[in-house]
Amino acid sequence: MQGSRTRQKYMNYGSSRIQIKPKLSEFYFKNIFDKGRCIALEQDQRIISSLQLNEHILRLRDKQLKISYILGVSTLPDYRRRGHMRRLMESALDEAGHNHLVTLIRGFYPKLYEQFGFETVYERKLYTVPRECLHKVSLTNISYAAEPQELLQAYQNFTKHFDGCYVRDREYYVLLQNEIVVTQKQMVVYRNRQGEVCGYLIFHKKNRRFMWKKQSIWNLSY
Repeated sequence: MQGSRTRQKYMNYGSSRIQIKPKLSEFYFKNIFDKGRCIALEQDQRIISSLQLNEHILRLRDKQLKISYILGVSTLPDYRRRGHMRRLMESALDEAGHNHLVTLIRGFYPKLYEQFGFETVYERKLYTVPRECLHKVSLTNISYAAEPQELLQAYQNFTKHFDGCYVRDREYYVLLQNEIVVTQKQMVVYRNRQGEVCGYLIFHKKNRRFMWKKQSIWNLSY
């Protein structure tokens, strides 16, 4: 996909597929969307189905491994159940198989992708914290800002205890902080007695609930 016309058509497609705020949409296509790795089907002079095939670096057994990462698999409602997703997935997996040993996919319905050989490697859990429990939370050593390098150091300290984690850099956190501003989310940071960032959590308020997006916490014994 190349050219401003194609980019605009994809933006229109994205806006019709999900309700996206204009600023968030602009931020996404300027900073995250990689048109060189977007596979799309066009019909009736518009994009009807697409996915993104990105490249990430994974730390696996103390080695850095380049992998393929599929996300944003979607088809407009009026064009579903016609095999469009299968065509896109087969094309993406063929390309990924020629370039990388590992391919991950972000799937909201994991069983849908088992037919392509994927297996679930982790699941997200939803926790509910009753309001009456919040008064027990201490705000000691809590702040609402941190430098990108501090967040990166906290993430690296957290993930060194695990295998199969993404390799991130300072620019990742610069972009993340910009996203927080654009999407009106908030960040809270925990610091130890020396002022070092030991963890962070990103959240937003939705329907009178607070939803966590990302978190990294390590060494809370301070």
